[in-house]
Amino acid sequence: MTQRHPRPHARLVRKAMVLLGVAIGLAGAGSGALAQGTPLLTSSQALQVVQAYNVANGQANYSLNTTVQNQSEEGSAAQVDDATYAMLRLQNKLHEGTSAAPAPWIPAVEVPQQTGTPANFLATVALRHAGKVYTTVFLFQKDAPSRPWRVLYEPALGIDQHLALASGSAAQMATPNSEIVKALAGYWLAYAHRPTLPPSLAAGPQTTGLVASLEQVTAAAASHGLAELFTVRSGPWPARTIVVGGGARLTFGTITLATSLRSSKAGTLLVQDSGRTHFPAFVSPGHYARVTITNQIEVAILTPSGGGASRVVGIGGGSVAAAGS
Repeated sequence: MTQRHPRPHARLVRKAMVLLGVAIGLAGAGSGALAQGTPLLTSSQALQVVQAYNVANGQANYSLNTTVQNQSEEGSAAQVDDATYAMLRLQNKLHEGTSAAPAPWIPAVEVPQQTGTPANFLATVALRHAGKVYTTVFLFQKDAPSRPWRVLYEPALGIDQHLALASGSAAQMATPNSEIVKALAGYWLAYAHRPTLPPSLAAGPQTTGLVASLEQVTAAAASHGLAELFTVRSGPWPARTIVVGGGARLTFGTITLATSLRSSKAGTLLVQDSGRTHFPAFVSPGHYARVTITNQIEVAILTPSGGGASRVVGIGGGSVAAAGS
């Protein structure tokens, strides 16, 4: 996790606007069985896993240590943080944040009853800052009995929002709802042309926040004389669904947004500055006819227990690739 103070929607907008080139210059899983009857994990043990991750995460962030981070992250979380560390190093930065100390988290966990691996448990960590509460939702995964618990997804909720966890007897992993992630990707891509939610999705701050961030990026890019071409798809990481409070289902997944940027003025090139700040730092300093950026967006989608339209409650992610040509 690369954010010491998670700020859900603002975090995505800030990353997206920087990564899509708003500050720009213009110039001419495997499986295995656990022992029969052996509890997979108790709630107190899960809290210990979360606290250990907090310690390791602070150390990894401050030292930009990919090896340490990947001992406690995998999948989407690892891909985003590995890319973040790489970009910071390309900008000659030695640290992320101002300290290696653990963040002052207020954690809660939900451990579904499971008898084999891969297995998951859910954790929410709240951070109080300047009178507001910022909550990140972590999905931990254990790939095999001998493997450690690692963070797979880490989207953030809206400011001062709360996620109700299930009672211990109700918590369970459910069949992954990959279709709702695909529907969200399709909605995001189509929204600018036809602003109507499909029946599978309900309006809400984070559902429409995804589109709002894209629209803000588009408007800002246009104001800087840029033309854009978007492609959106679900994946690449598999969805996971867990039953939470009241029987509602929380689905984690990723959306890949690839953006191709060029100047809208003929004969004008895009400029990556020497400090690698105009575009993601993967793009070397120089002049380019086109810059292509790939962002990976993590989402948490809540489906009501009685059915009905789902809504996005969590957003995370960042840039994972970029190149100029």
